[in-house]
Amino acid sequence: MEKKTKIIIWITLILILLWFIYQNSETYKRKIDEYNFKQLEIVKNVLDWKKLDLYEFQTLSEFNKKYNLNIKPKKNCYYISSENWDEEYIFWFQLVSIYYKTKYNSDNYAFPKNDLSDKLIYLWMWSNYVPKSPLDHYHRIISSHCKK
Repeated sequence: MEKKTKIIIWITLILILLWFIYQNSETYKRKIDEYNFKQLEIVKNVLDWKKLDLYEFQTLSEFNKKYNLNIKPKKNCYYISSENWDEEYIFWFQLVSIYYKTKYNSDNYAFPKNDLSDKLIYLWMWSNYVPKSPLDHYHRIISSHCKK
Protein backbone atom coordinates (compact mmCIF):
# COMPACT_ATOMS: atom_id res chain seq x y z
CA MET A 1 0.00 0.00 0.00
CA GLU A 2 1.20 3.43 -0.84
CA LYS A 3 2.31 5.77 2.00
CA LYS A 4 -0.29 8.42 1.08
CA THR A 5 -3.06 5.83 1.18
CA LYS A 6 -1.97 4.66 4.65
CA ILE A 7 -1.95 8.24 5.91
CA ILE A 8 -5.44 8.87 4.51
CA ILE A 9 -6.73 5.66 6.12
CA TRP A 10 -5.22 6.62 9.50
CA ILE A 11 -6.63 10.15 9.32
CA THR A 12 -10.04 8.76 8.39
CA LEU A 13 -9.96 6.29 11.30
CA ILE A 14 -8.93 9.03 13.73
CA LEU A 15 -11.74 11.30 12.49
CA ILE A 16 -14.27 8.47 12.84
CA LEU A 17 -13.04 7.81 16.39
CA LEU A 18 -13.26 11.50 17.30
CA TRP A 19 -16.77 11.71 15.83
CA PHE A 20 -17.80 8.65 17.86
CA ILE A 21 -16.41 10.19 21.06
CA TYR A 22 -18.19 13.48 20.35
CA GLN A 23 -21.50 11.72 19.66
CA ASN A 24 -21.30 9.75 22.90
CA SER A 25 -20.49 12.89 24.84
CA GLU A 26 -23.39 14.81 23.29
CA THR A 27 -25.77 11.90 23.89
CA TYR A 28 -24.75 11.84 27.56
CA LYS A 29 -25.27 15.60 27.85
CA ARG A 30 -28.67 15.38 26.17
CA LYS A 31 -29.72 12.71 28.66
CA ILE A 32 -28.76 15.06 31.50
CA ASP A 33 -30.95 17.81 30.03
CA GLU A 34 -33.83 15.37 29.50
CA TYR A 35 -33.48 14.24 33.11
CA ASN A 36 -33.64 17.89 34.24
CA PHE A 37 -36.84 18.44 32.25
CA LYS A 38 -38.34 15.33 33.90
CA GLN A 39 -37.45 16.76 37.31
CA LEU A 40 -39.16 20.00 36.25
CA GLU A 41 -42.34 18.03 35.46
CA ILE A 42 -42.31 16.59 38.99
CA VAL A 43 -41.89 20.09 40.44
CA LYS A 44 -44.70 21.47 38.26
CA ASN A 45 -47.07 18.64 39.25
CA VAL A 46 -46.39 19.10 42.95
CA LEU A 47 -46.70 22.89 42.88
CA ASP A 48 -49.82 22.88 40.68
CA TRP A 49 -51.40 20.45 43.09
CA LYS A 50 -50.33 22.49 46.13
CA LYS A 51 -51.16 25.93 44.72
CA LEU A 52 -53.55 26.88 47.52
CA ASP A 53 -51.08 25.76 50.15
CA LEU A 54 -47.86 27.13 48.63
CA TYR A 55 -45.01 27.09 51.12
CA GLU A 56 -42.15 29.51 50.89
CA PHE A 57 -38.84 27.98 49.87
CA GLN A 58 -35.57 29.41 48.61
CA THR A 59 -33.45 26.36 47.91
CA LEU A 60 -33.75 22.88 46.50
CA SER A 61 -33.17 21.32 49.92
CA GLU A 62 -35.97 23.45 51.46
CA PHE A 63 -38.28 22.47 48.60
CA ASN A 64 -37.50 18.75 49.04
CA LYS A 65 -38.01 18.96 52.79
CA LYS A 66 -41.30 20.89 52.66
CA TYR A 67 -42.86 18.68 49.99
CA ASN A 68 -41.24 15.42 51.13
CA LEU A 69 -39.55 14.90 47.75
CA ASN A 70 -36.17 13.76 46.56
CA ILE A 71 -35.48 16.01 43.56
CA LYS A 72 -31.81 15.58 42.71
CA PRO A 73 -29.89 16.99 39.78
CA LYS A 74 -27.50 14.73 37.88
CA LYS A 75 -25.09 17.57 37.24
CA ASN A 76 -24.86 20.98 38.91
CA CYS A 77 -27.72 22.35 40.96
CA TYR A 78 -31.22 23.69 40.42
CA TYR A 79 -32.25 27.17 41.43
CA ILE A 80 -35.74 26.86 42.85
CA SER A 81 -37.60 29.44 44.87
CA SER A 82 -41.10 30.66 45.69
CA GLU A 83 -39.72 34.20 45.76
CA ASN A 84 -40.33 35.10 42.14
CA TRP A 85 -41.56 38.25 40.45
CA ASP A 86 -44.56 37.44 38.22
CA GLU A 87 -45.03 33.77 39.00
CA GLU A 88 -45.51 31.72 42.15
CA TYR A 89 -42.15 29.98 41.80
CA ILE A 90 -39.10 29.57 39.58
CA PHE A 91 -37.18 26.44 38.59
CA TRP A 92 -33.94 27.16 36.79
CA PHE A 93 -31.13 24.90 35.59
CA GLN A 94 -28.13 24.92 33.30
CA LEU A 95 -28.44 23.27 29.88
CA VAL A 96 -25.47 21.12 28.89
CA SER A 97 -26.28 19.66 25.46
CA ILE A 98 -25.85 21.51 22.20
CA TYR A 99 -29.32 20.32 21.16
CA TYR A 100 -31.15 22.06 24.04
CA LYS A 101 -28.87 25.10 24.07
CA THR A 102 -29.74 25.60 20.41
CA LYS A 103 -33.43 24.85 20.92
CA TYR A 104 -33.80 27.47 23.67
CA ASN A 105 -31.07 29.79 22.39
CA SER A 106 -29.58 29.89 25.88
CA ASP A 107 -27.22 28.09 28.25
CA ASN A 108 -29.96 27.99 30.90
CA TYR A 109 -33.64 27.10 31.18
CA ALA A 110 -36.06 28.68 33.62
CA PHE A 111 -39.68 27.79 34.25
CA PRO A 112 -42.31 29.25 34.12
CA LYS A 113 -40.68 31.96 32.00
CA ASN A 114 -37.29 31.82 30.35
CA ASP A 115 -36.84 35.63 30.13
CA LEU A 116 -34.87 36.34 33.27
CA SER A 117 -32.23 38.96 32.51
CA ASP A 118 -34.22 42.23 32.71
CA LYS A 119 -36.27 41.11 35.70
CA LEU A 120 -33.21 39.89 37.58
CA ILE A 121 -31.44 43.19 37.05
CA TYR A 122 -34.44 45.03 38.46
CA LEU A 123 -34.78 42.58 41.35
CA TRP A 124 -31.12 42.85 42.34
CA MET A 125 -31.12 46.66 42.09
CA TRP A 126 -33.62 46.75 44.94
CA SER A 127 -32.20 43.94 47.04
CA ASN A 128 -29.55 44.04 49.75
CA TYR A 129 -27.15 42.00 47.65
CA VAL A 130 -24.49 43.60 45.50
CA PRO A 131 -23.04 40.87 43.31
CA LYS A 132 -20.50 41.49 40.57
CA SER A 133 -23.37 41.32 38.10
CA PRO A 134 -27.10 40.70 38.61
CA LEU A 135 -26.92 37.10 37.40
CA ASP A 136 -23.79 36.03 39.31
CA HIS A 137 -25.67 34.60 42.27
CA TYR A 138 -27.97 32.48 40.12
CA HIS A 139 -25.25 31.30 37.76
CA ARG A 140 -23.10 30.32 40.71
CA ILE A 141 -25.93 28.08 41.97
CA ILE A 142 -26.82 26.42 38.68
CA SER A 143 -23.22 25.90 37.60
CA SER A 144 -22.00 24.15 40.75
CA HIS A 145 -22.89 21.10 42.82
CA CYS A 146 -25.74 21.43 45.32
CA LYS A 147 -24.96 22.04 48.94
CA LYS A 148 -26.51 19.59 51.35
